[in-house]
Amino acid sequence: MTLKRNNEIKLRLTDKELEQLNEDVKKTGYSRERYIRSVLIKHRVPNPLPPETFNNTIYYLRKIGNNMNQLAIIANKTGNIDTKKYKYEYEELNKIILELRKIASGI
Repeated sequence: MTLKRNNEIKLRLTDKELEQLNEDVKKTGYSRERYIRSVLIKHRVPNPLPPETFNNTIYYLRKIGNNMNQLAIIANKTGNIDTKKYKYEYEELNKIILELRKIASGI
């Protein structure tokens, strides 16, 4: 169900205020109207969008997790583990963790 928003409110801003609003809106990916409704009516400042690398990182973490899960299934069935594949996946996971730490610390 789509809401019809027929009521309009006129708002006047200085150039500086508009610039700040546009910067804040751009960080969230929201439309300006949605951002203002969120802040003024719901009293909630939207979170900024994650960095562009976020989705790639999640993809690789899921891929590594899936691969390690498959190794665990095989190990449980056969009693053997492919140490070479396990070590590779473990190293890939550590690479991503190090990258995330760099991003989190602002390096």
